[in-house]
Amino acid sequence: MKIQKAILSATSQGRGIARKSWGTRSRILLPTNTSAGFIRVPFKREGTILREWRPQMKDILATDWIVLG
Repeated sequence: MKIQKAILSATSQGRGIARKSWGTRSRILLPTNTSAGFIRVPFKREGTILREWRPQMKDILATDWIVLG
């Protein structure tokens, strides 16, 4: 699905989003209404939670977004 539909669906369910092309369980994005934009949460324990995920044009135009979490 497109990112807009994924965001609307995820926020209504209290979940996050990811791209199918990223593979299984790599990271999840939590959309916010703050200056942080998206918060990136890795599935691995040693990963770092990042404030302000900055999408590339290919991410905005992608149609492989899914709801996770």
